Amino acid sequence: MSLLKDVRVAILATNGFEESELVEPKRALEKEGAEVFIISPENDHIKGGKNGN
Repeated sequence: MSLLKDVRVAILATNGFEESELVEPKRALEKEGAEVFIISPENDHIKGGKNGN
């Protein structure tokens, strides 16, 4: 049973986000059935990093 079936979630991210802090929650939400959107206040693509880089 999907706990979050029919649930839509937006994750807000900006330049310099820590990759694991975006990817892991996104995967967990999707695994439970949520539809996940990454949104940003930027008008262009954003860039993240790994381990603070």
